[in-house]
Amino acid sequence: MRPRSSYTFLLKPMQLSGKYDTYAFDPGKSADVLRAKGKFGTSYLARNSKGQRVVVKMLAPALKRDENAVRRFLGELRVPSDHPGLVKCIEAFRSGEDLYLVREYAEGRPLHENRTDVKGLIAIASKVLDALDYLHRQGVVHRDIRPQNVIVNGETVKLIDLGLAKIESEENERTPFSLIYSPPEQVLNCGEAVNATSDIYSLALTLYECMTGKQPFAHEHPEMLMHLMINQPLKPDKKIPQSLFSVLQKAAARHHFVKPPNKYPRGELVRLLRKGQNERYSTAADFKKALHGLDLREEKTGLWTRLFGK
Repeated sequence: MRPRSSYTFLLKPMQLSGKYDTYAFDPGKSADVLRAKGKFGTSYLARNSKGQRVVVKMLAPALKRDENAVRRFLGELRVPSDHPGLVKCIEAFRSGEDLYLVREYAEGRPLHENRTDVKGLIAIASKVLDALDYLHRQGVVHRDIRPQNVIVNGETVKLIDLGLAKIESEENERTPFSLIYSPPEQVLNCGEAVNATSDIYSLALTLYECMTGKQPFAHEHPEMLMHLMINQPLKPDKKIPQSLFSVLQKAAARHHFVKPPNKYPRGELVRLLRKGQNERYSTAADFKKALHGLDLREEKTGLWTRLFGK
């Protein structure tokens, strides 16, 4: 069931007029609320004038006058998305005092809700890597790769949520991130070290979770969780074939710090982070090639059976 705000019963169906089209949705209808209280606001499932489904994101009212928040909210418009594995931004506009962003709707289920075997998961990962390869060649790092942002619908795979994407030509700034899947360079707020290998790292952790049914790093205390993410390597798991684990391990390589990162001068910290990055696959294409080079002919057990024994 999608989230429903406690006040949505007070809201009426809306029809907004953008620069290029009109969009209708009902904020009081739970089926139309795709994501309540996201990083920057609420996302609604709407229909344009042709009856096609689109996503309308409304910037949180509290952020209307926050210039940094507005710039990040509109960031998706600056990201090249002319690739079948990416959702396209359609337009942004104001209606009254509210700011809206409209993008394509990706039909399907998040990656972690799909039942598939190892080969199926690799096929999905390959399509995500194709989309990442396109972004990286355009000088863009996604920075928010996680199961919820990979939407699968049969043979179609879409990478969504480009709101945190970093464009090489833009200045580094502190941004929100998904702690569980983020590489050390993001966790430690070293934006100058974030590059294509950062997305490769996050995808490796995403695949690890989908294979094992558990997050690769977990702890009830955020400080300890950050320590594990920065220093602890991926642990082998019986649910992951050894050959595949070796590939994920390389994709998620990082430098082991002998003392707390905050004890290093900034320049030295960045140097050590890059040393770890250099151990990863340098491009999405290389990661894809490694996955396709695996010999899984003897891997006959479905992922669902491996996880749950059914």
